[in-house]
Amino acid sequence: IGIGLLLVEYPGYGRSSGTPSQKSITATFVGASDALVSREDVDPSRIVLVGRSLGGGAVCALAR
Repeated sequence: IGIGLLLVEYPGYGRSSGTPSQKSITATFVGASDALVSREDVDPSRIVLVGRSLGGGAVCALAR
């Protein structure tokens, strides 16, 4: 149906290495966003950011 999904795992959670902090989580989200918008098959104007709980802060930082 033409929908893609990118799930970002926070540093120190799941299988990710690193230590969770506001700075490391924001940096991870920015890196994921940069990778996504650099793809030729992605229209940046159609990206929707969604965050839940801890992800809400990361999404707000990225949107800023």
